[in-house]
Amino acid sequence: GLAQGLGLQVCSIRVRMVAPGRYFGDAVVAGTTLDLREAHALADRLEREAEGLGGRRVVHYGPAGCREG
Repeated sequence: GLAQGLGLQVCSIRVRMVAPGRYFGDAVVAGTTLDLREAHALADRLEREAEGLGGRRVVHYGPAGCREG
């Protein structure tokens, strides 16, 4: 998938219906240690590469890895 192709680990994926025919989802991924500039460049790339999937998306970088439990 897209995340693995960029060297990222998928921590979790959630999708829920918020109204008939409308869904909200989020995915949490973790990667290697990046400086802030690299992280923002990666977030921009993820947004560009996901454009063809339809819907709207927001990609945000946070400095934490996957959590257990």
